[in-house]
Amino acid sequence: VIDGGRGFPSYAIPRAYGRFTQFHKKEKDNLEGSGLGLAFCKLAVEELGGRIEIKSLENKGTKVTFILPNKNCS
Repeated sequence: VIDGGRGFPSYAIPRAYGRFTQFHKKEKDNLEGSGLGLAFCKLAVEELGGRIEIKSLENKGTKVTFILPNKNCS
């Protein structure tokens, strides 16, 4: 998933999966959301045996990649 939004600084990436984490506090009154999206995604992906990675550039956007194992459902 790639967006062209505000992104966030590289030092913040390890904290990006935290519950209720939002990085643009100055503009918080204008933002919608609770900061649970990435926390939920990480839990769901890891529960399925996968992994998730974030790459973000401030003022350029964010890319979130996840990989799930290929398990046969027979």
